[in-house]
Amino acid sequence: MLLYGTSARSLSVSPRLEKNSSIQRIFLLYITGSYRTTPTAALQTITAIMPLHLKAQQEASHSASGRVNGTERSDHRSKSRERNN
Repeated sequence: MLLYGTSARSLSVSPRLEKNSSIQRIFLLYITGSYRTTPTAALQTITAIMPLHLKAQQEASHSASGRVNGTERSDHRSKSRERNN
């Protein structure tokens, strides 16, 4: 939900994304029970949660590739689910 509309805003890192990253850090600290001095990158590695700026770029590129190929993103996901089942 933190990345909603990111593809519409482009691939650049915006102040909103920076704010969302600080929100992500709070949750990472809560999930791991770590000290607040623990680096964010370490928390992301421990929890295997992708940094928000990379996730935003991934979402934007997936969305853009869907528009270029003329397919909807939801169609792409449903096809991948069918392959996995």
